[in-house]
Formats: sequence, C-alpha cells, structure tokens
Amino acid sequence: MPQFNSRLIFLSFTLLCGLLCVVGGPACGAATADALGTAGIQAAALDRLEAKAELGGALPVIVRLRTETLPAVEPPTDLGGNPARAQRKLGDRARLIARAQDRLAAAVAGHPVRINRYRYLPLAAMQADRATIRRLRALPDVLSVTEDRPHAPLLNTSVPHIGGNLAYNQGWTGAGQAVAVIDTGVQTSHPYFADRVLHDAEACYSGAYQASLTTLCPNLPADCPEVLISNGGYPGHTACGPGAGVQCTGHGSCYHGTHVSGIVLSGDSTYRGVAPGANLIPIQVFVIEGGNLWAYDSDIIAGLEHVLRLSQAGTPIAAVNMSLGGDNYTSARECNLYAAPTKTAIDALRAGGIATVVAAGNSGVRTAISTPGCISSAVSVGATYDDDGIAYFSNLAPALTVFAPGYSVFSSVPTNAVGGASGTSMATPHVAGAIAVLREKAAQTLLTPSVDNLVAALRLSGTPIIDGTNTYSTPRIQLDQALGLITADQLPLELILDSETTPSAVSVVSGTFASVTDSNAYGGSALRGTSVSQANGLRFTPDLSPGHYAISVWWPALSGNTDQAQLSVRHSGGTWQVALDQQQLGARWNDLGTFHLGSGAQAPLVEIAGTGGALAVLADAVRLTRVWNPAPPSIAVTELPGAYVGEAYSTQLAFSGGVVPLTWSIAAGALPAGLTLDSATGTIGGVPQAIAVQSVTAHFSVRLADPDGNESIAAFNLVVADRGAFLYAKINFQPATAAVPPDYLADTGAPFGTRANGLTYGWNLDTTASTRDRNSANAPDQRYDTLNYARTGTEKWELQVPNGVYDVRVAAGDPQYYGQVLPRHYHYLVEGVTALDAVPNAAQRFAEGTVTVTVTDGRLTLGNGANALDNCLLFVEVAVHTAVNLPPSVTLTAPSAGASFERGTTITLAADAGDADGTVAKVVFFADGTPLGEDTGAPYEFIWTATATGTHTIQAAATDNAGASTTSAAVTVEVIAPVVPVVPPLAIKVNFQPASAALPTGYLVDAGAPYGDRGNGANYGWNMDTAVNTRDRNNPVAPDQRYDTLNYARTGTERWELEVPNGVYQVRVAAGDPSYYGQVAPRRYHYLVEGVTVMDSVPSEQQRFSEAPATVTVTDGRLTLSNGANAKDNCLLFIEVTAQ
Repeated sequence: MPQFNSRLIFLSFTLLCGLLCVVGGPACGAATADALGTAGIQAAALDRLEAKAELGGALPVIVRLRTETLPAVEPPTDLGGNPARAQRKLGDRARLIARAQDRLAAAVAGHPVRINRYRYLPLAAMQADRATIRRLRALPDVLSVTEDRPHAPLLNTSVPHIGGNLAYNQGWTGAGQAVAVIDTGVQTSHPYFADRVLHDAEACYSGAYQASLTTLCPNLPADCPEVLISNGGYPGHTACGPGAGVQCTGHGSCYHGTHVSGIVLSGDSTYRGVAPGANLIPIQVFVIEGGNLWAYDSDIIAGLEHVLRLSQAGTPIAAVNMSLGGDNYTSARECNLYAAPTKTAIDALRAGGIATVVAAGNSGVRTAISTPGCISSAVSVGATYDDDGIAYFSNLAPALTVFAPGYSVFSSVPTNAVGGASGTSMATPHVAGAIAVLREKAAQTLLTPSVDNLVAALRLSGTPIIDGTNTYSTPRIQLDQALGLITADQLPLELILDSETTPSAVSVVSGTFASVTDSNAYGGSALRGTSVSQANGLRFTPDLSPGHYAISVWWPALSGNTDQAQLSVRHSGGTWQVALDQQQLGARWNDLGTFHLGSGAQAPLVEIAGTGGALAVLADAVRLTRVWNPAPPSIAVTELPGAYVGEAYSTQLAFSGGVVPLTWSIAAGALPAGLTLDSATGTIGGVPQAIAVQSVTAHFSVRLADPDGNESIAAFNLVVADRGAFLYAKINFQPATAAVPPDYLADTGAPFGTRANGLTYGWNLDTTASTRDRNSANAPDQRYDTLNYARTGTEKWELQVPNGVYDVRVAAGDPQYYGQVLPRHYHYLVEGVTALDAVPNAAQRFAEGTVTVTVTDGRLTLGNGANALDNCLLFVEVAVHTAVNLPPSVTLTAPSAGASFERGTTITLAADAGDADGTVAKVVFFADGTPLGEDTGAPYEFIWTATATGTHTIQAAATDNAGASTTSAAVTVEVIAPVVPVVPPLAIKVNFQPASAALPTGYLVDAGAPYGDRGNGANYGWNMDTAVNTRDRNNPVAPDQRYDTLNYARTGTERWELEVPNGVYQVRVAAGDPSYYGQVAPRRYHYLVEGVTVMDSVPSEQQRFSEAPATVTVTDGRLTLSNGANAKDNCLLFIEVTAQ
C-alpha cells in the first residue's frame, strides 16, 4: 500500500457536543473540548484545504450534509426487519436527503461544479475551488468537507488454519448469505464461484464526476439509476446489473478482486474458500489516473450505498469486503474525522446488520492502521503467517479488530486460473467469509445477532497474537470456535468505550483533562488529568442490558503516570473501588473481574480519578465483555510462605472465577495471633506475635464468596517461627559515629578480624570510606538509614561461624538515592547463592531477601553478584537453620458434597494429599469421626459400604513422614433406603422439551440429556448433549402441550435411543414446529427408527405437524431413532413405543 504525502483536509462546522464541540454552536464543556483539540484540528485542516485549492486549482471533495432526522436503517429480515417497512424508510431517507442536496446545489449555483448526489446517504461529491470551499464553509447545511482521496488495492493452508475446514465439515458454508466485494471487479465466470454470482446486483462506480479520470466501468447501455449528478455527469462512469462488476483491464493489479473473492467463497475442493456456499456481489470502484490504479472515496461510498440499497430491498448480505487502503492513522479520532463521509456509509451498513471488513494496510507500521480500516465502526484486519507470526508488511495498532492469514495465499485469478498473493488484502476476505458463515448459522438457528455479536464471537474465540514490540495481544480468528459461541439466547458481546471514538459515553466528572497522543493508547490518544487543585475524574457510561460482564481497563505506558489512580465500578449491588498503579501494566487490557451490572439507579458506570501535575491520572478505554455463565470462585490451594515472630508478613491468596465483589473470610480454625485476612483482597498480613516455642503451625480454612451465592472453601497451614530461638548474629553496616540499632552489632567497614563483641567478621579490604549515614526521612528506622556503599565488585564480607546450615537475611538500599542519578541494581550472593536481585525505584527504595546456605570452610561469605550496580548493603541477619516440619495438605475429592447413595452400595472415598518438605505416610478416611480405613500410597482411596441410612460426615486425615497430620474439610452425604426397581412398562410415551416446560399427562420427559438412567424407571437419551436444542414455543397454533415443545436436533449426527427388551414394537413419531414451517429456511422432516423410514414429509403453513407409525424389530436391546438423509431442520415432538 502506498504511503501518500497528501493529507486529508477536514473542515467541520458542526459536531456532536460532548467530547467534540460545535463550531459556532452551543458552548461545550471547555475541559472536554480542549482535551481533544478538535477546534485546532478543524482550523488547521481548513487552512490546508484552502491553500491546496489556491495552488492547484479545484479539488475533488465530499460534503457531509445536515438533514432533518433520517429514518433508521432497517435490519435485515433474519434480524427481525420488515422488507416493506425498509423500502418505506429508504424512500423517506431519499426525500429528506434530496432536499438538503437541492439546497446545496442552489447555494453553489454560481460555481461551475458537477455534484454527485448520493440517494440514501447525506453526502455529495464535487470539484471545488477555493471560492467554492469558502462558500461551503458559510452554509448552515454543511457539516464537513473532506478531500476525495484515492486508495490502492492492498496487495492452502490458510482456511484450515482458521478452522474453516472444521466449519465446512459441520455443514456451515455461508449458504443463504452474500458478501459484497468492493474491489477491482471480478471474473464472474470463474469456475470457483460462477454459479453463485448475483449478476443483477453487480455494479461499477468509477470516477462519476471527475473528467480527468479514466473510468474502468464496462460499456453497458445505461448508468446506475440511483446515481444523480447535477449539472451533467460523465456517461459510462457507472454501471449496474449483469456484467457491471467484471474485472477491470489495463492494469497489472486488476486480478485483485478475483483473488479476494476466491478467498471468501471459492467452492473448489482444493482451493476452497471460507464460505463456499455464500453468494458474491462484485462491485468495481477503481479508476486509472496517471498510470496508477486508484479507488476514490466518492466511488467507494457509492459502492457502500449500493450494498445498503440491495440489503434494504431484501438481499441477505452478511459483509462487505474492502481490501484497499490509503493514509495511515495512529489516532482513531482523527481517522473518524477525516474519513467522516465513509464512516457515515459504514455506520449505516452496520446498523442494517452488515459488517464492513477492511484491510489494515501493508506499510509494516506497528502503530497505525490505514484508511478506511482505521474507522472505528469498520472491522479492521491485519495479516499473519500460517505459524501465527505477524506478517512483516502488516499494519498493527491497539484498536485493530482481528488478524487472519495473509501470506502466500493461493486463490482464483483471471482467467480461470489460480495464483498466490500476500497482503492484508488476503487476510481481510478470510474475515468477511467467516462472518457470512456465522450469519448462516444464526439464520438457521433462528437467532438475531448484530454485527457487534458476530465480531465479538470472532474476537473472543480467536487465538491471541502478540507482537514482540508491543505488550498487548490481538486475536487471530478461529472460525470453528466462533461458531460455538453462536448459541440460543447467549450471544457474545464485547463493548469498548474509548475516549477517542465513543464521546457520547465519556464525560468529565471533575477537574480538567488534556489529550495525550501516544501510539500505545488504545485509540491513539488518551486523556490526562491536568487540574492540581482538585481530583480529575472521567466517567464511562456503557449502554448495556443487565447481566454479568467482565470489565477491563486500558491506559498507555507513559513516564508521568500516577501510581495512585482510583477506579470505581457501579454494579447491581453497589459500588466497587480499587486503587490502580498506572506506572505498571500499561498498553494492555487489565482485568478487573466479572460484575453483575444492573439498570435504572444501578445502571453501570466506570470512573477513573486521580491527581494532575507531574504524576497524573490517565483515562483511555474500558472493555465490557458479556459473561453468560460465570465460573464460581475457586481458591488455589498452595503452600503458604512461613512467617516469623515480630516481622511484617504479607501473602495474597490466589483464586479464579467468581463475581465481584468477592468476600474473603475464615471458615474454620484461626490465623496465628497478629495476622488478619483482608476480606476484600484475600491478603493475609500483619506481624506475628511472640510464641512460647520455636515454631507453631496454624490450621485454618478460608472461604471465598461472591454475590451470586457461590463460594469456595480451602484449607491451609501456616508455620510461624521465632528467629530469635536460632539467631547467631545481626550485623548493621554503618559509619562508626552512627547510632547502632537495638539488638544489632555494628560493622564500620573494617577488614576481617575479631571485634570487641567477641565475633569475628569484616571485609577483604578496608571499606570504611564507603559507609554512609543519610539522616533521611525516607528511612523507616535506623537500620535503613545507614549503609556500606561497597560496590566496585571485588568487595567481600565474611562472618566466622561453625560449619553448618544457616538462614541468612540480606537488606539493601539507600533512602536518598534509588537510581535517579545513575542506574542501580542490588545483587548479593551468600555462599555463591543469590540472596537478593532487585532494581530500586522511587516507590521501592529498599529490597530484602532470605536464603538458606551451607558453610563448609568456617566462614559465611557475602559478595557482589554479576548484576550488581552501586550495591548498598544495609544489614545482615544470620540464624542457625533448624528444619521446621510443614504439615501435609489433604483435600477430599470424592464423594461430592450432598451426594446421595442407596444403603448397601459401595462408595469410593478419595483424597489428594501432598507434603512440601517430605512425604505422605498415610491417609485415613473417617465417617462421622470413626476411622474406616487407610491408604499408604497415591491415589489415596478407600471403598466404604454404607449400612446405615441418614446423613454422614466424611473426612480424610493425612500424616507425613515426620508425624505431622492435617484433616480435610468435611463433606456430608446422604444414605437412603434402596429404591425398588421399576419394571419398564410395555408402553412408553416420551415428550421432547426443555426441562422447565410443563410435561403432558402420561408422558416421560426428555430434556436433551445424553443416554442414561432417567430415574423414572426407563433408560433413554441422546448420543450427545442436545439440551440447548430444546424449545418451548408457547404458541397458540399448537393443539396441545405435546405440539408446543420440541428438540431442534438437526445436524444429521444426533441419535436417540430407548432401552427395551429385544422384540417387535409399534412406534409412533411426531415432528413439527408451531412457529416455523420453512418460511425462513426450507424444512423437511425425515426420521428413521431402527434404520426404517417412519416419516419423510415437508411442512407448510397449513400443515405444520407430521405424525407416522412404524413396526420395527429390536435385536440389540435399544430402540434407535435417527435423522434420515433427506432431513432439513428436523424438529422432534414426541415418540410413543408399544410392545407387540
């Protein structure tokens, strides 16, 4: 893709009041307007536009018009739209837009310009000199003027790599959907897709109002009827109907559209496209100018409007593919402003359920996307290699939508041939085809997803791709996984609110903000708090239906970020708050957790607040992702680090799942004295109090609960030891004149020798000149205020000790300097083992480390490590190592809590057990406190025969090789009297329905579960879980309840079985659907019982249900019902089986 030198010129007279202010209109909040700098962009753009017109003469421009309120675009039929209503709305739109265009034509009547009118979009394209531009500026009906800029085409393992082959094998091909390819035209007779070209929908728009351009439209009898050009146009520059979308000629890149189309929908068995059943709408928009092949904005917009008209007339179109691009933009806001006319068209299509899929560009820029892919409502696509590396030529930015394969992709080319090509052009049609396949499944399963839902399915199921130069990931599509997210009533959704692109959802709460441009801001820039007299607060207000959502936040990694930002989330239960250190984890999504968001007074809000000045808060983007079935909280059971009497202790328990706000509590036992559990963060912290022995072990269980009523309980052991019981020496490094901390001995830098205190220690050289006493307020106590600045690399300190094992604690740092003058890195070795390796900063000036070492030469040695840079030694503590036996851990894994068993049956008791510093000697199992038996080796199990009915408490106790033991949390089970088996009746009637639906009298329920004992005296079910396919229509058309519920199991592989004695049976099968009989997609009910056709019928509006009997013989103990070869959307109502 070429990198153009020309800049798109933008002039805005009126914009949304909010984050963009109206020029000459009502005043907007000064903080917000100034933050985005919109006025400055507009003024500079106007100057450049007029200057360019003055120097070079008339320019091609696109004018965006103010109109009366336009009717909304109607969604397609499969999304609930009405074709007749869509046509009425289109007519109303056309009339209102024509009025504005008439006023424009009258206003510039004195200027010799030709005006290209768009029928359904409030736009007009024309040639404008400087005087005309000035005239346009004064018109109240003009919203913006942008230069009509050119774009270039962006030049088989790829389909299997995204799971396209798996989707095809499942029967999903994009059938019934169309993809419009706006490109260089297509060889419509190519055998790979010739039978699926919608010839009446073909079109060409090629320089309709610019005389200097060489049109590439075929010489057809008439122009497109919807193209209106005031003051005369250029015949032959547009064409519509059969032959209009044929590939261009006269340039080497005219193959491009054919190649792209094959990737979307080729039906060839070797070079199969992503959607081999979809239809093709070819639209040619390129011209030749000065030997170059260009597509101007005005022609691209005409192509998009053509798609809108077709869709509103009833053509099912899933996506538009545009493998073309122009200038690169880091800022999504600037892209939206400069490409406002094209965005108008893309927005209209998106509202009508059509995704516009656009190439990200081939400049190899890792901080920008090319136009029009950078438009926030477009689906932008970058390119990867087949090994998921990012292609060297692909553009990339945080707001890129997805990746797809784009290197050496082989596809159709003229004439009836195959060729390979690389580029984001080749990646883009993979995504357009994928959307067609997703739309097909949605239509077949009677779902109505929006473009947002379909894009979310691709993003949430994709493989994360990370560029080595960035910290964030972008998904590479995985179509087979995305299909799994298109399920009944649980459509995926991902909403991103960005200070750049969703101004109506972002507002200033307090303080002031300024725009900060940075390539790792989500949309290219963020808002930075500037007020130093009050908190700066920004609010994100999502428009969402109530439910569970995972929330993440993004901010750029900048040097002036605050480490004390405050974030709050208003959810259905109140407001949750957390502190953010924005000096960490920038340029990536930071997960806050899953929340239940409400409505009304509890409608969701996300607010970020903080200071201004040298360290300021940043507000950039918030992401909300629908979570349909949140995982319950689960505490990770780990060995806790040991604690020491009198020393600060802190460790945070790990977990997964749950809904915020989560609450931690002690479920059983108690923490050691002096320690507490933070109920909000799960951090165990404090200072352990004195103990009477060398060490104690606390046994306790922790509960983690969420607002949905889910909880997790886990058992832990925490050892508290008294270092003083084993202490050998505590040495403080300091000048001789400094005060010595209590209980410490001084080291003043002297060479190794016996000191007056009776111990022998010191340095391998005199380091007294390196001692310091800072007298700094940053030191928490005297130990942290003095130091030995021995850091040349050759210094070595030693302490004479008996040979043996020692625990050594080393502290380093400097209260005054942390690297602001020269970089620092604290790295110390004890007996050759790293005890400390840390880099200080303003917030963390000190570092400590503990290591256990063995001394064999009578001297404990401390030295500088290889990474050391300006080492600063504060103090050393040496203690004789005395092993403290950690007790084992044990968790009961079977039976599950609340399980029920019949008396006399055998029950497997099982446990997981481990020991961090030894081995597990045995596990003993208990029932109601009475030992049942033990197991001395993993897996730890015991078989118990329950003889007494009632509730029983089961536990397991593990003992380690040193004799320490731990007892698991208790599990209760119920033992019941045996159930007398029910002899299956000779006649069985089964109704297929959701579990929650009313059951017809005399029938057994089948709710879609896999084959098994149903607990009603019969064994039956499916060869897979089909519960998601059950329906309860609640439709008055149904004659009774049996005809109102059904199982929509129709992929062809489902099979239902009933356990019966071998013999002959009379079977009656009923099929149908009270709500659908084929009006959306054709249906045919074809069922086999024991391989014999029992029903093969096509429903109609008058005959929605079918019933048929059959006599079959069962020889394998199971009566089997399955889909026949002619089946199309089988819907099973009920079955009746009677023994003969």
